[in-house]
Amino acid sequence: MNFIESATESDIQKWSKFLAEAGSACSYESNAHEKKVKLLGAKFRIIGPYRKNGLSYTDTYVGHEWFNGIEMIEDKGLVAWVRFYEGGITKPDFIRKDFTGEYIPKIIYEQLKSFLKKFPRDQPFRRGPSRMELNAYHYEDFSEGDFRYFYGRDRICLPIERASEEIYGLTYSGGTIDNPHIKTRLLASPIYQMIPLIRSSQLRKNLEAA
Repeated sequence: MNFIESATESDIQKWSKFLAEAGSACSYESNAHEKKVKLLGAKFRIIGPYRKNGLSYTDTYVGHEWFNGIEMIEDKGLVAWVRFYEGGITKPDFIRKDFTGEYIPKIIYEQLKSFLKKFPRDQPFRRGPSRMELNAYHYEDFSEGDFRYFYGRDRICLPIERASEEIYGLTYSGGTIDNPHIKTRLLASPIYQMIPLIRSSQLRKNLEAA
């Protein structure tokens, strides 16, 4: 895969607007269809691609109770922007079913989707709103930086009177690929290194189904 070597302000505005649109139309929080590919004993989940005007958004991740992944924007086939993330359930005793038989991580992740849908459209590099309460759950997103280079962490806590008791947490970071630090991280990422194999596997499946 090749990269955008230099990003202009016009590029930043274009990619930021596209990311906000993709986040609403084709993302984890929008309940977009996930494709699954099993490679080397791991099950990778792929959301997208969402395409428009030569731009493409994909989200590739692995894991469930604890997961990590990469969201990526490509511009005419060139990698332009990425967001790395890792996190999950932070209370091990919540990895079980509740008294009704519902799997607790599934309940928490459904709440998470509701929070992520409210991400700020003018700052789409962020995961969600700064603070929000819903169904007695408390969500927070702390972030620094901008679309070019950012770092953040989001979390969900138990009902507000016990807000210090975190049950989900995730760190994220990224930016434009013309930043040498971002590019180096991407090239070293095991998930990124698997993307050509994942795409090749998806292509074979599509050909077999045709």
